[in-house]
Amino acid sequence: MAIAAILFFPVFGEYLKTGEVLRFPTLIVSGFMALASMISFFTGLMLSNSAKDSRRQFEMTLNQLEHQKKIKKLD
Repeated sequence: MAIAAILFFPVFGEYLKTGEVLRFPTLIVSGFMALASMISFFTGLMLSNSAKDSRRQFEMTLNQLEHQKKIKKLD
């Protein structure tokens, strides 16, 4: 996102001065980079939550197995 901002602000400053956008390729690249960074960020959040859920489920299964093992020893 920082690189997208670095590319965007000179183009935006030029637009404010002249009212025209002369560097469309730079503007398009900065827009796509910003979009890619946001997609990557939210994908990382979803993957992080998925990993936490997997670890939680693993712990629950492990606790259930240990509980079943204790019950079998008592019998």
